[in-house]
Amino acid sequence: YNLLKSYGVKNPMKVIPVGLDLAHLEQSLSTEEHQNLRKKFGFSEKDILIVSICRLSEEKNVSESINHFNVLSKLRHNVRLLIVGDGTARNNLENQVQELGLANIVKFAGNIPMEDVWKYYHIGDIFISSSLSEIQGLTYIEALASGLPIVCRKDDALNESLVEGINGFGFNNEEEFISAILPLVDNATFRYMIGSNAHASVGKYSLPVFADNLIGIYTKVLNERETELEYSE
Repeated sequence: YNLLKSYGVKNPMKVIPVGLDLAHLEQSLSTEEHQNLRKKFGFSEKDILIVSICRLSEEKNVSESINHFNVLSKLRHNVRLLIVGDGTARNNLENQVQELGLANIVKFAGNIPMEDVWKYYHIGDIFISSSLSEIQGLTYIEALASGLPIVCRKDDALNESLVEGINGFGFNNEEEFISAILPLVDNATFRYMIGSNAHASVGKYSLPVFADNLIGIYTKVLNERETELEYSE
């Protein structure tokens, strides 16, 4: 909306967020499957697992997330990072992890079938992203629907989904990232509260709400058109 305005577009505009199948993301993962999936990557139930789920391309800025995690891991030894996804930047990111000496606590899940991605949100404790190339940030909404606090690079795309201090936190730099994520790492009660708020904040992104919004816009435009035709007659 802001970008089109900056281009000089003067036509009436209405922002309608894309709807998601929230029920799919709200499935329950059994304790056994939760443990087994974590164990697959060498993580235990005691670890604070941070997840990043995205296409591994330069514009997703996963390299920054790894650098921030590197600092965090030196402050808190119980944190782990799972990077879910694949793409052209994967080799560089894996090399970065090796060079930083993080290979034991940062793992790459690779490309996961769409029908199983929800499980990877559910084994996590916190969702992070350093991307500055989002339009709506669907993975952020998926994380919120899965009950995960989100810690993400501040961006206009998050204005509708991130409620600062309620369902997550935004950051601009390493210092802000550490300040935002440490309370979530250190305090399970606080992490649970933000996660509960996260889950409660995504109702407006459901498929029925999306359909109602879309129908409402079409109805409004048609009614206005009919009124214009009546006056023209």
